[in-house]
Amino acid sequence: MKRFTAILFIILAAGLIWAGFNRDRFIRTADTRQYNTKLVIPVSPGGAEQEETGENRPAREEPQFISFMPLEAGETLIQAITTDFNGDGMEDQINIVKKGNRQSLYLAVVLYNSRTNGFYRATQVDTGISEAGTFSVSVSDVTGEGINSIVYTGIAATGETVLTILSPSWGQSDNLSLKTIANLRADGTIFIEETYRSDAYSIGLTRGESFPIWVYTTDPDSPPQTLDQVLVGKADRIRPGEVKA
Repeated sequence: MKRFTAILFIILAAGLIWAGFNRDRFIRTADTRQYNTKLVIPVSPGGAEQEETGENRPAREEPQFISFMPLEAGETLIQAITTDFNGDGMEDQINIVKKGNRQSLYLAVVLYNSRTNGFYRATQVDTGISEAGTFSVSVSDVTGEGINSIVYTGIAATGETVLTILSPSWGQSDNLSLKTIANLRADGTIFIEETYRSDAYSIGLTRGESFPIWVYTTDPDSPPQTLDQVLVGKADRIRPGEVKA
């Protein structure tokens, strides 16, 4: 019995010694090494990998716009936004197009027709804006009356900043007409301030306050070659039927 106990003790001791020497095989310690990473640009077979730097960084692609319906002859699509403009639960589209050699860009409203299961151009307007790179369009309830108006801004051929708000009117068979309720021009900045509206407005219980529009122009008293501007006007209450110029 004593001999068996001695042999068992020797086996256990040997096991503990072996485990001490091989603990790294069973316990994974945290890797504290630091790695230097780089972005590798894949090239065609036979070429070499390149590290992207400021000098060889590839140009980013411009967004590609697609119209929901074919354009008219001579038109080029400049910009498009998708929105449920008439509130029927289906996506519509506002297209900004250039027509042939005409200087101004045109805005076209494309609506979905549930009866034909297709799209049609409901109306279009001459925006008076010629610089495509400055053009911006959005849809917003500017008046606070639950009416989605079209707001667009950009630079005209005269160099002036233009901001126009178009309020929709719906006739029989969803015939659409757009009424200009704001048409502002200045040689400075024009912007709409989206002020706070109550929770009651958000759930459709009350009307909201009209968003104010700020108009700035170049300060005539500032030194030449400066960009100083002064406030020349503020429209606080824009309502359908009013035209601010």
